[in-house]
Amino acid sequence: MRREQKGITLIALVITIIVLLILAGVSIAMLTGENGILTKATQSTQETAKGEATEAIKLAVSTIKTEMLDGTTAKNTTIASAGMTPANIASVILISYPNSAAVGTDASGDDSATIKFTASNNKVVTVPISISGTTVTIDEDAITIAD
Repeated sequence: MRREQKGITLIALVITIIVLLILAGVSIAMLTGENGILTKATQSTQETAKGEATEAIKLAVSTIKTEMLDGTTAKNTTIASAGMTPANIASVILISYPNSAAVGTDASGDDSATIKFTASNNKVVTVPISISGTTVTIDEDAITIAD
């Protein structure tokens, strides 16, 4: 008479463990590495901070140009008279982004400066700009981000 066996065999258990190890390896590889989810999330955070700083500067430049053409401003009466200067750009950014208290400038010459901007994710973005008349050029390749 044959005895009926209940449960799983040792071979089935080993195969199940091997499949689980393969799945764990694939999951870890998807999380880490050059194309991993964590790396892409970090890159996205940095790109967002760069974009936010660049847009803040562009908005400030547009505001200054508008106020220079208009000659008056309801927000800050010195914008139109000061013209396109790094300090003026920083002050307009502070008007538009009051939570970005770390906005500052570092003038490296009459026509170039560095504007530091605290993005919404608390990253400090350093943006080099150059000013020629009323034209402001942002060197997007030289933008740096710090925590």
